[in-house]
Amino acid sequence: MNNISKGYLDRINPFTDIKILLENILDIYQKPKLKNYKVLEIGYEDFNVIIKTEKNNYFLKIFHDSRDNEEVDSVVERIITAVNSNVQTPFIYKNPRTNNYWTTLIIGQSHFRLCLMQYINGHNFFSFHEKPSHQELIQIAQIAAKVNQTNYQPKFVYDTWAITSFLQEFKKKEKYLKGKDLDDVRCVYDEFINFNYDALPKSFVHGDIMSTNILKDQKNNLWLIDFSVSNYMARLIEIIVVCGDLALIVGNKNESLNRIKLVFATWIKLVNATEFEIKSFEMLYKVANAINIMNTNFEIATGNTSAETIMHLEAGRFGMSLIKENMFNGLFCFT
Repeated sequence: MNNISKGYLDRINPFTDIKILLENILDIYQKPKLKNYKVLEIGYEDFNVIIKTEKNNYFLKIFHDSRDNEEVDSVVERIITAVNSNVQTPFIYKNPRTNNYWTTLIIGQSHFRLCLMQYINGHNFFSFHEKPSHQELIQIAQIAAKVNQTNYQPKFVYDTWAITSFLQEFKKKEKYLKGKDLDDVRCVYDEFINFNYDALPKSFVHGDIMSTNILKDQKNNLWLIDFSVSNYMARLIEIIVVCGDLALIVGNKNESLNRIKLVFATWIKLVNATEFEIKSFEMLYKVANAINIMNTNFEIATGNTSAETIMHLEAGRFGMSLIKENMFNGLFCFT
């Protein structure tokens, strides 16, 4: 039996025995009997479990209670769209009883909305404390570009970690910032409030391509997971997120800059980026780091001191230091 933290359990309706819950799900989907399971306490959204059966393994996503049916429909549609667009992402199993891609399960007084997905036998970069190689970074940039080239405009989903939410979230969370963090984030706010965001080209954007959401399977193939906060927004945001996490090596400025340049250069060629997008990199990179600093301070103040939270805080502070030392000057003079 996994020891599941209360904060993670609070994401979904209460249950007395997770094994009974999982056995019910496997029965609905006509899958082999439960052998074991592992709860994945990663991320800030849904309740995720690896289900191990007598024959195969599966990935289960139980949607957060705060999501309504329309939002669940939208998240599932985004994943199906990505799969159909040949983005390397796990597929969703249909419920054989309803022929739908997501299911409502009622046990006693508790309601669960969920989808069962293909299990990828591998690991994410966060769990193994790894960073992608240069070749893997190129592959990640290619995956990002393929998402951005998908002809799809989903309904907007508000994400507190998104660059587009920074101005609103700063007003709510400024009080949780102190000292240097407050000065840095406020400075970015003052600059970004006058930035012409609407002039940036828009596309379908995953919005969260980071070390927790890229899996490497046993054949070293890379898979993109978790489209929960995907949106139609400035496509530049996609590669900014990659540069603020997967490309970054905290403590190593020169190597971080080399990796950021490699990722960005690959992406701009694939999407045929505009001059304004290239010029806007530094502004949006500032905002991405400011969000990491701001939201992790908020998470820590409200009791979340997970390794993932600390990772985002350290990355945000290090990324901000690169900007303050003017290390991006002339970095993106591509020919």
